[in-house]
Amino acid sequence: MIVATSANASILSDLLLCGLLFVLAWVIFFAAYIGAARLRWVSNVNWRLIVLAVLSAIATGLLSWFVLHGYFSSPNAFWLATIAAPIAFIGYCGIFILTGPTNVDRSVTFNMLRAFRAVEDGTAGDKPAIDVVGFDRIFKKRIREMSMAGVIEVEGTRIRLTTLGDRTRRFYLWLGRLLNVEPQ
Repeated sequence: MIVATSANASILSDLLLCGLLFVLAWVIFFAAYIGAARLRWVSNVNWRLIVLAVLSAIATGLLSWFVLHGYFSSPNAFWLATIAAPIAFIGYCGIFILTGPTNVDRSVTFNMLRAFRAVEDGTAGDKPAIDVVGFDRIFKKRIREMSMAGVIEVEGTRIRLTTLGDRTRRFYLWLGRLLNVEPQ
């Protein structure tokens, strides 16, 4: 038996409402993120930023629950959108965090460009660009981050890979071979 399907107005309206919920999650997240950043509650990429994303998704689900229940064509469409839009937001928010705040926080290029501007406009004094970039500061930051992540152990001046660190190293070597990318 062949069942004919067609996109009717109720399906399109349900899809638009689901899209609205997805966009609403972003609006809530960006407002919370900007407010929290201005109040210095979040900085760089840490657990607080992830909590903001999850809370934004929960707020979106709750708003849908209390406000949009009667606007969907069926209870199933309502439940699907109320659950799927916040979950989709969390997934896309992860991509945003990796391409937005993480890029700024971890960009060696950005630090170098900032240093070159300081040399160019004279705010760096008479120091050459290599001294202004502060690679030792960047190196220390990376050492601290890797230590906190548990991939290395630091004992004085001695640095040792942990089991997790060696697994991570081997994974990146494998990934580089798989994707034909030479690690820098």
